[in-house]
Formats: sequence, structure tokens, C-alpha cells
Amino acid sequence: MDASQRVEPSQAYDDHILVHCPRCDERAIIDAASGFVRLTCPSCGYVREEEPKSPADMIPASSLAVYNDGNTEFGAKLWLETTCCGGHRLWALNVRHLDYIERFVRSTDRDSEFPSLPGHRQLADKLPPWMVSHKHREEVTRAIDRLRLTL
Repeated sequence: MDASQRVEPSQAYDDHILVHCPRCDERAIIDAASGFVRLTCPSCGYVREEEPKSPADMIPASSLAVYNDGNTEFGAKLWLETTCCGGHRLWALNVRHLDYIERFVRSTDRDSEFPSLPGHRQLADKLPPWMVSHKHREEVTRAIDRLRLTL
């Protein structure tokens, strides 16, 4: 991947979240771009909109609540979620987030491709140890490939 294709941490999950529609279970989108937190489903036309609970809930979508069980504040499950590596939950908020995770997992020179200044943690610094372990690289990339098939 060349420099023009790099996905930087600040761009990894900054505008929307892909979820299962609570009505039809097809792929829906949660975003906060309109000033409201809005879930929309292009398949069935379902729309649910709420005022943000705080200014932090505006943009980016990454500030929207995603709970440990994979539910969002609308009760919708994340679209890009699967299990791998002995039952661990692998998830991404959207395609750019998934691209970033994949690029990091596949990287053979993480220090130079993902530099992190002291005191400035990046998304790569927050990935769980099981995901970034060399021994799990193949299994994690297969799980990412499974998630891509759902798009």
C-alpha cells in the first residue's frame, strides 16, 4: 500500500458506524453529521433520530456509544463484527476502520509504518494484544476477509 492509500488513525472511523437495522436486520448507518444522531436503513427505510446527549456526541461518530456487547446507543448491533482467535470479538465501526486494522495486522514493519510520538497514542496503540500478535496474523486476516464479504 503506497502513501496515498494510507488510512491514518484520525480518518479511521470519523464519520459513521455500520450496524444491523433493528427492523429488518440489513445494513444500516448511524451518523451524527446532521447535528442529530441518526440511524438510517436504505433497505427498509427505517429512520430513527435523536438529539445528541452532549456536544461530544456530535461529529465524529466515534464518540457515539458502542458498548462492550457490540450494541450501539440505538440498540443496533455492529455490522462488522465476528469472532476469531479463540472467541475474541473482532469488530470495526466502518470500512475505513476495518482497512486500518487490516493494514496494521498485515504490516511487517509497524514501527516505521505506524510511528507514535511519545504521549500521542494512535489507534494502532489501542488494538488488543491478541489481535496484533504475529501468531494470530493469519486468523485475524481471515476474519477480516469474512467481514469484507458482508459489505
